[in-house]
Amino acid sequence: MSRFVLIRNCVFLVNSSSKACLAASIVFISQHLGYFSAPYAVIYLSVVIFFVYFSISAQILGIHDPFHPFEKIICTVVFGGLVDAIGGMFSKGDRPAPSADTDGKQKDE
Repeated sequence: MSRFVLIRNCVFLVNSSSKACLAASIVFISQHLGYFSAPYAVIYLSVVIFFVYFSISAQILGIHDPFHPFEKIICTVVFGGLVDAIGGMFSKGDRPAPSADTDGKQKDE
């Protein structure tokens, strides 16, 4: 039986251009459905400016995924990492930290 490896499954590796197109389509659809009222030209100009900014930041600054900070925050909140981090801050050290020589495994004494 083989193990799951993320790099071998291309469906889960979405590049940042696809994420930007998805965000732009959500903006256009939400404007069409009436969730916010703005002229179509303003929305179109905002999306174009975002794509130009995205391209320039990728070229000059080396930022290849501007959505990464937002993804980390959303994943932390949705998948429970925030609850674990807060619980770890308020625990009184009931669990001893694993030592480097045991690699987290218990020794039989």
